[in-house]
Amino acid sequence: GKLQSPINIQRSKVRFNPDLEPLQLQGYGYRRDAFKMTNNGHSVVIHLPSSMKIIKGLPGKFTAIQLHLHWGGTEKENSGSEHTIDGLRYMAELHIVHYNSEAYPSLDAAKNKPDGLAVLAFLFVGSHFENAYYSDFIAKLAKIKYAGYSTTLDSLDIVAMLPENLSNFYRYHGSLTTPPCTENVIWTVFDTPIKLSYTQIDLLENTLLDWKNKTLRNDYRQIQPLNKRVIKASFSPRLFEGTLQGETINKIGSFQLVGQLKDPANLTVSGGFSFPRSPPAELASLPLPLGEHASYVTIVPLKPMQLKTFTLCFWVQNSNQGRQTVLFYSTPESENELVISVGMAVGVWIGGKFVQFDLHRRAEDWVHHCVTWVSSSGTINLWVNGAVGTARNIQKNYIVQSGGTPILGKRKNAMLDVFADAFSGWMSHVNLWSWLLDQNDIQELTLCKHSQQKGDVLAWGETHMSLFGGVSLGPDTSCR
Repeated sequence: GKLQSPINIQRSKVRFNPDLEPLQLQGYGYRRDAFKMTNNGHSVVIHLPSSMKIIKGLPGKFTAIQLHLHWGGTEKENSGSEHTIDGLRYMAELHIVHYNSEAYPSLDAAKNKPDGLAVLAFLFVGSHFENAYYSDFIAKLAKIKYAGYSTTLDSLDIVAMLPENLSNFYRYHGSLTTPPCTENVIWTVFDTPIKLSYTQIDLLENTLLDWKNKTLRNDYRQIQPLNKRVIKASFSPRLFEGTLQGETINKIGSFQLVGQLKDPANLTVSGGFSFPRSPPAELASLPLPLGEHASYVTIVPLKPMQLKTFTLCFWVQNSNQGRQTVLFYSTPESENELVISVGMAVGVWIGGKFVQFDLHRRAEDWVHHCVTWVSSSGTINLWVNGAVGTARNIQKNYIVQSGGTPILGKRKNAMLDVFADAFSGWMSHVNLWSWLLDQNDIQELTLCKHSQQKGDVLAWGETHMSLFGGVSLGPDTSCR
């Protein structure tokens, strides 16, 4: 057939469709029950109750049947997802299979019909930290080591096992990836991956045996031709390319970078605007909705960005998907001179070297971050809501160089003049000091005692900034 799955999703050729609405899931939350978990010799399968349904977002209502995984594991092929994105194969892939229960009374009646099936697909990436929502599932694998064996999960919380962001997805018409490979599946492949620890992935790849008592690995089907199919997306994954003019703002208190105006109550100005010398205290946050417009902010530092030591603190309220740039600073000699990103982890670039702090955060609430670094020792620390994590080391005896322009909200490739790693959410109280704040100072900032605590290099509300793209104001709720 010409509608086979899986496929490679080439983001540059995806067609954005604003009519694709998020799926409304029913019965996917926590439930205590006996869930049968089986090694069928090809994968691990969890049988799902008929109370789990997709009630909105697809052509009809669909009832869940089972979920299963695909993974790699051999030396030649460590990754094992079925779908690939821009040619990249992820560590593993989760499928939740449904049938069209609005049109057909049972799976048997629906499985051969053109509109009979729907599968939700989620990709996995590796992490240094355990995903607690998968702990019981991974632990039970040893009980079904042999093909044909089954065990029982006492409870299941599918929502917790999925990524927080279910709004960004790809949609296409395809087939089952196992025999009989019928071409009657509505595929929804989610863009935000699920994180498992490398230990969890190792257990997934090495615990189960197939019918020949060989380790069950590489249980995925190869990529199939797209042919003339069009992949639709609920979001625009392509980067915005082009140049926008900005206007300088002095004594700024708050602003918003938007892709499109959704709330007419918000003040929106295309290009730029300026505040009086004393902006209202309640307007002190920077919301950056996700969009394809090149909306960002450039900053004129209060002093040269030549740093042997620094403390960078900021409040953000954002989705924990992907990599989202808070501060991007480059020089003619170094593209990643000082870069801070958030999302599923906090990433820090200093002088072209990178270090990452993994996070476990699901709630999209305001979170306070501070990053501290000392050149003489190379010690770097991440503080989240006043608590410090394990110290790392990066760029001992290095000096961050001056000569560049700091940017908030996006990473910019100066050579190509394109933008990437866009921040999506709210940002407030971004301050940069050329010295090390102590524990008491950082905890005071976390407790919102920050009215007098402003950076000497970047000072929120005082630093000169230039706006590019649409701009609107938003209230600061970070300390409420």
